[in-house]
Amino acid sequence: MLLAELVTTCSNPWIAGAAVASIGVPFRARVARIARRHDLTVGEFAALAVREFRAEATEAAWHELAEVCANKDMPILCGLHHILETKLEAIEAAPERRTAGGRSCGLEASACCA
Repeated sequence: MLLAELVTTCSNPWIAGAAVASIGVPFRARVARIARRHDLTVGEFAALAVREFRAEATEAAWHELAEVCANKDMPILCGLHHILETKLEAIEAAPERRTAGGRSCGLEASACCA
């Protein structure tokens, strides 16, 4: 039930942006830096990452997320932080890809408008 609430609420860019801000300034700045590379706001990036997790996560990833959230004072924020940290690490570790227009890509920005 908690994981369903996490993906439902944090799939909204406004809610996701506010949640990222409440995690802390250094983390928000890191998310903002990556989001700007993809022409997204912090909220759009976070919501997109949550929707991608929902669509693509393995059973093991869901189990890991449940463990991260278990017995926490703020389980939704802990879960969002985990999803975003995993996404940021993957983006930061990957070689930069560029589109024909020279803009970096790696996220499906159109999914954020769905």
